[in-house]
Amino acid sequence: NSYWMPTLVFSSNAKSSRDTVMDRLLAEGVQARTFFWPLSQLSFVDSQWENPISKLKAAQGLNLPSFHDITLSEQKKIMEIVNGS
Repeated sequence: NSYWMPTLVFSSNAKSSRDTVMDRLLAEGVQARTFFWPLSQLSFVDSQWENPISKLKAAQGLNLPSFHDITLSEQKKIMEIVNGS
């Protein structure tokens, strides 16, 4: 099995924000990326759609690293950083 883009979605009342966790991961040398923005929000899309839920989820979501040879040690390090935030 291969799981692509394990994602955390932070609720508005979470003890840490997406950006705080992302900053802590980056400080430890772990690259993460924000969740995908709705296509209607991209500059090259000519759209007048309002997507409040999609916008909110994009602002709350954080994709964690995943690759075929990630080690258990690397996974534990990521979870320690996330849980300690």
